[in-house]
Amino acid sequence: METCVKDKLSWVALPAAYSFDEFPGMADYPAMLQAYAARAG
Repeated sequence: METCVKDKLSWVALPAAYSFDEFPGMADYPAMLQAYAARAG
């Protein structure tokens, strides 16, 4: 997860599964954690 991408440098590229212009809301975390758990096995 990368946050504050609205302020990142144009040449920066991260392999994050989720990107947010600012910080994600609390409602976004359950889905992200569930996806991570599925990938981590």
